[in-house]
Amino acid sequence: MASAVNDKDIKVRFETEYSFFEIDDNRTIITRYGDGKFSDYEKIIPQSFSCSFNVNTEEFLSSLKQVYWCIANDVKKSVQIQLNPLENSLSLSAINVNGEESSSEIKL
Repeated sequence: MASAVNDKDIKVRFETEYSFFEIDDNRTIITRYGDGKFSDYEKIIPQSFSCSFNVNTEEFLSSLKQVYWCIANDVKKSVQIQLNPLENSLSLSAINVNGEESSSEIKL
């Protein structure tokens, strides 16, 4: 992620175990869903809903870089992305193995 992406759409795709954020033909961010025991999502998440939002690509990548420094040397790199629709924001956060935290928030 050395160069910035200027006002281009990011394609988001959800698969069984991974999410893909396709920035362009050469750059894709791949996230793996967390392991462990989780609540029955069918009881928690509504069966149908609609959600759409736009994120400034440069701001998203800048926030991701800011948070990533915290876990850059960790074996298991994980950045949490949380959509906050009531606050019109997107939060990125990470905690490294030493307990150090980094977070960033983007207004939508």
